[in-house]
Amino acid sequence: MLATVVAGAIAQRVVAAGWRAVTGSRPPGLPESPETRLVEAVAYSMLVGAVLNAARVVATRQAARYYAARSGGALPRALRQGTR
Repeated sequence: MLATVVAGAIAQRVVAAGWRAVTGSRPPGLPESPETRLVEAVAYSMLVGAVLNAARVVATRQAARYYAARSGGALPRALRQGTR
């Protein structure tokens, strides 16, 4: 859980820095605001969603590997394939 939160915080900083580097402007502070251009709001939201989800997956997989290595190779039921 903590790994996911940390990965999310890092991912948001990376996205903001990347947005500034590519567009030359600050990321939209509130994409939901009518004052933010729709194209900019949608593009930023898609980018944030993709990066945060990827960071969550990586963090969860790393945490599962760590857990499995420390518990004799057994993963929690929720992380075993075919149990969902």
